[in-house]
Amino acid sequence: NGTNYKATLSIYECVENADGTISASSTAVDTKQGGASGTVVIASETLEPRMIYMVRLTGGGSYPDLLEIAFCTPLPTKVTLAQIVNEPSIVVGKEYRIVDDNLIGAFLSNDMTSVYCKDDNGFASPVYIEDGQTDFMVSHAWQTGDWDQSNWVELKYPSGTELMQSDEPTGRKLSGVRGVLINKVNPTIQLTKLPAVSDEKVGIKFNSYLATNFDPAMLAQAGNYFFVPAKPMEVANVMWARWDEAKSQFVVDAPVYNSTGTIDGAFYVNLSNYNDEGHPIGEIEHGGVYNFTGYATINVNGVRGSVLKDVAALEEGDATRMVVYPIANWQRMDKDPDGTVTDIQSVYGDGYREVVAVEYVNTIGQRSNEPFKGVNIVVTRYSDGSTSTVKKICK
Repeated sequence: NGTNYKATLSIYECVENADGTISASSTAVDTKQGGASGTVVIASETLEPRMIYMVRLTGGGSYPDLLEIAFCTPLPTKVTLAQIVNEPSIVVGKEYRIVDDNLIGAFLSNDMTSVYCKDDNGFASPVYIEDGQTDFMVSHAWQTGDWDQSNWVELKYPSGTELMQSDEPTGRKLSGVRGVLINKVNPTIQLTKLPAVSDEKVGIKFNSYLATNFDPAMLAQAGNYFFVPAKPMEVANVMWARWDEAKSQFVVDAPVYNSTGTIDGAFYVNLSNYNDEGHPIGEIEHGGVYNFTGYATINVNGVRGSVLKDVAALEEGDATRMVVYPIANWQRMDKDPDGTVTDIQSVYGDGYREVVAVEYVNTIGQRSNEPFKGVNIVVTRYSDGSTSTVKKICK
C-alpha cells in the first residue's frame, strides 16, 4: 500500500513426516534483512543437496508473515568416471554424482577407509593390438583373458566410517555414489554420502603389468610388442620389478630386457599405504626382483613421493613417470624365504632364451654335467650368449 518496510528472508531446514506433511526447524540456517525498498536476496552457501527447506518472508514491525514456500535443493551434477578424466568443465572442489551403471568396488584399503573402484571397460581412449604386433604379456602367459581397460577412482569414506562385513564393497556394484572431487588427474572423491552396495558378488580380475606398462616413454618405443598402459588409480598385479637403489626406481628385470633388447621401463614407488601382515615387505635389496599388487598414480610435476630414497635431481622423462603404491601380496621372486637364491629363469618360464648348456660346480671346484650331492653352483648358458649362476642343494 505504498508503505516502506524492511522484509526479512529466512531459510529453515525441513523434515518430511510419515503422513507426508512437512515440519520446519525453529532455527533458520540462513537469514537476511532487506532495505527500506523491500527487496531482499539470499545467496546461501549452507544448503545441502537433496534437502527440503522452507523460505519464510516476514515484514517489519507489526507486519505479518508475507510468504512461506517449501522447496527441494537440486542434486549435484551427474558424471561418469570417463567424464571426470576427459571433460575440463569437471573441476576439483565440486560435488558430483557418479552415475556409471557398472561401478564395481575392486579393492578395499587396508585401513578400510578407501575403496578403489572401476567402471566396465569405459576408458575413453583404449588401445588395441595392431597387425604385426605381439602381446608381450599374453604371449608369456602372464596375462590371461582380455585386458580390462576401465577408468578407476578412489572413493574416500567419511572420517569415522566403519565398513562392516555386511556392506564391504569389494567385488560388488556400488550405486548412489556422491562426493567432492579432490583429485582429477588421479581421480579421487571424498564421499559425502555412503553408497549403496549390492548383494550380488561380481568377479574381479586385475591386469598384470611390467614396469614398461607404467612408463609412457617406453610404451612409445615398444615397437612390435603390444602393451596396455596402466590407468591412473588402477589396481594391478606388478610382475618382475627389479629394485634399482641408485635411481630409487623399480625397473624391468634383466632377463626380460635381455631376451628382447627393447623391453624396458621404470616407475617410482611409495610404500606408505602398505599394511599387509600376511606378506610383509621387509628390507628391499638392490637388484632384488619383486611381485606385488599395487595401484598406479600419475607423477604430477615430478613429485614422486618415493619413501625409499629421495633423488634430488629429476632425470629426463621423470615428469611423466608413474608412482606405484604397493598394497598387498608382496613377494620376493629371486630368493626363497630362507634367503636361498632362486633359479629366476625357471620362475619366469619358457619364452625368453633357449638353454644351451648347464654345468654343475661343487664346493671344491669340480665340474660336471650332472649335479653333485650337496651344494652345487649351477651355471646355465643361453642361446643369446648370457649366463646365469645360482646355488642349489641337491640330495
